[in-house]
Amino acid sequence: VQYMEDEMVEESGLDGVLQIATFHPLYEFAGSAQKDADNYTNRSPYPMFHILKEDEVANAVDRLGGDSKKVWGRNMELLKEMESSLGRENFERSMSGHAVNGLDDLLKSKSSFLDDQ
Repeated sequence: VQYMEDEMVEESGLDGVLQIATFHPLYEFAGSAQKDADNYTNRSPYPMFHILKEDEVANAVDRLGGDSKKVWGRNMELLKEMESSLGRENFERSMSGHAVNGLDDLLKSKSSFLDDQ
């Protein structure tokens, strides 16, 4: 599906204007175990794609010192912290959209970290 989306963007003359990010409930990175926290960076309740404006992506990357890998790294750090603080079962529940005690406090404690990165 990703290749079809990329081809559609290119054929529409929007290459360099738009990016498409894909998400799926069973997303799994090559080399990761199914339950590894890193997979949750690309998981969603339903298969979907997110249309991003390239200039907005570039601005966000600039805020991170020009290194796009920092976005993924920042997200991974937060997910690992959530898993460590909440426990595996509550982490999975929170990723499924369920309310979990302590999640709001954890996210509030990380808000300055997320804004500064």
